Amino acid sequence: MPPKESSAAEFHNHRLLAKVIEDVLRRRSGRITVRELAKIAGFSRFHLTRLFHYAANETLESFLRRVRLERAAYTLIHSDKRIFQVASESGYRSPEAFCRAFQRAFGCLPTQAKDRLDSWELSSPVDLHWLAEWVVDEDSVDLQEQIVMMPPRYSCVRRVVGDYADLATAWGRLQDAVGPDLPESGTFITIYRDNLWSHPVCRTLSADIGWICEPGDQAPRGMRRCILPGSKYATTRFVDRSERTMAWLRMLGRYVDSWPDQPLGICYDQYSGWPLPFDEVKTRLFVSLSGEQRVGGVGQHPGAVGAKDLYIQP
Repeated sequence: MPPKESSAAEFHNHRLLAKVIEDVLRRRSGRITVRELAKIAGFSRFHLTRLFHYAANETLESFLRRVRLERAAYTLIHSDKRIFQVASESGYRSPEAFCRAFQRAFGCLPTQAKDRLDSWELSSPVDLHWLAEWVVDEDSVDLQEQIVMMPPRYSCVRRVVGDYADLATAWGRLQDAVGPDLPESGTFITIYRDNLWSHPVCRTLSADIGWICEPGDQAPRGMRRCILPGSKYATTRFVDRSERTMAWLRMLGRYVDSWPDQPLGICYDQYSGWPLPFDEVKTRLFVSLSGEQRVGGVGQHPGAVGAKDLYIQP
């Protein structure tokens, strides 16, 4: 039977599935099989397809087929490639097989895609789609990206679990819980522990919210002290709410490699001030470029005050 909702096993399974999904979404061409994914994940085909169907309300075979067709539709809309080229890049054995599959999915022939399709996305039960921003390197908006070397920094954070769309509510609850211990001014951050665009279930997304603190500061009740490791980070200018989704899509596409070659790394928002009202505050995005962090528990970092501090890891 599938694990109970919100159990530790479910959180673990969803994170593993997210890595499998991310590997699929980052593919630029070709066909990928369930057997190949099962080998990468270290699962049997039966176990992987069972977990995926339970989490995403879609069979794994259907997801793989849909992502290939979404990728093909984007290519047809945004390029002048011939049908046989797109069919080959999509992993179909013949242009005829590709045309049949495309027409069943989109209701038109591939040759009609430019004129008849307003979107290259197909219906998804949990909104998992191929992401052009992870493959196509476009500079439609200047984020003033740069690579910086950040020293280790301490923070006081509180773990929140659930849809990232509800982060404003989480910050409000933190404000009520901490009360007078909340800094009047400071550097407030949200550390994302999951990738929104590849995680199959929003209610098991997790993040750490809080602020940068001094090495000797004590964490308020209900929070813990963490260390953001010193590393090279890709970062942006401060972006407003309307740019934020696009900015994160680009940063994750440009600076995060596909699993299993490298873990997600450390990704966080640094706010221009207190994060509420959430729609008004600006954020600066940070993505670590070091692949040395690993999933784990407490660790000692050069300059740390002691092992009681949690070394932030993906």
